[in-house]
Amino acid sequence: MKQFPSLLFLMVAVALDATAGKPNVVYLLADDLGWSDLSTHPGGSIPTPNIDRLFKQGLQLNNFMGWCVCSPTRAMLLTGRHPFRVGTGPETGGELEKAETTIAEGFKANGYCTGITPA
Repeated sequence: MKQFPSLLFLMVAVALDATAGKPNVVYLLADDLGWSDLSTHPGGSIPTPNIDRLFKQGLQLNNFMGWCVCSPTRAMLLTGRHPFRVGTGPETGGELEKAETTIAEGFKANGYCTGITPA
């Protein structure tokens, strides 16, 4: 059985609707995890039954753009903007400005409770 890479980082971000009237949202971001590593994808080499079930019961994004390193990818996920626009491109320091609006703030403004944790 293939093991996950030792440098794997999994970030789980959630947005839960306080009124139970809107869908709950869970983002899973794994650094150094390839498309063909998950068993839900053709040729998947790592058994991932729980993630497979999430994809079958939820939404899987199949057409998206990421970045080749982690900080800009996280910035894109959190802001919906190109990393250079928020100052997180290569060799920039990789930190978001405090004034930058994030997806969590958008969810909170629409009645959601939010949280993030390394898993």
